[in-house]
Amino acid sequence: MANQRIAAIAAIFICVFPALPAAADVDDFFRDFTADWVRHDPNLATGSRYFTGQEEDQLERQLTPQTLAWKRDRIERARRGLVELRKFDRTHMSETQRISADLMQWQLDMVAREELHLDYSFPLQQMNGANVNLVEMLTVRHPLVTEHDAENYVAALGQVSARLDEATAEARRLAGKNIIPPRFILRATIKQMQGFVDPSPGQILS
Repeated sequence: MANQRIAAIAAIFICVFPALPAAADVDDFFRDFTADWVRHDPNLATGSRYFTGQEEDQLERQLTPQTLAWKRDRIERARRGLVELRKFDRTHMSETQRISADLMQWQLDMVAREELHLDYSFPLQQMNGANVNLVEMLTVRHPLVTEHDAENYVAALGQVSARLDEATAEARRLAGKNIIPPRFILRATIKQMQGFVDPSPGQILS
């Protein structure tokens, strides 16, 4: 900051802002931030089984929201993470810590930059829309090892309709702004959804 050259402002700056955290504390930041990040994304928590016990159990009964509000919350968390990460003095980090910090900064920066382009992330589309991700989540990533896993699975399954309604509402919001996917995406998405509803033997979904 240019104003730091002024002694009085510099003195205030020093009083208001604490010294940079010790490099050793960055490991605690990595752990705590990652836990909070995963905690607010049930699909990620379930697919990775990041937590254990009751916390993981509750997350495996949920599906990640498909709303604009959730995306904006994610962006805000990324921005806060970047602010906290910049407080650490990387010259005092180990090589592993510096690489981890650089990677985290790059990843969070990408999330933070998404805000300008949120209206161009179509909620229903053939590659990674809700119509694909929800099916993939429940057929590939949700664990089904024990009877209790199956109970959690059924609970999560009960949220599919709500998540699809959220994605549909978001698609309608974008359509109201005359933002719709290209025709080839719409055709491929409709074909996929028809296949999920009526998957005949040997059918290949493109």
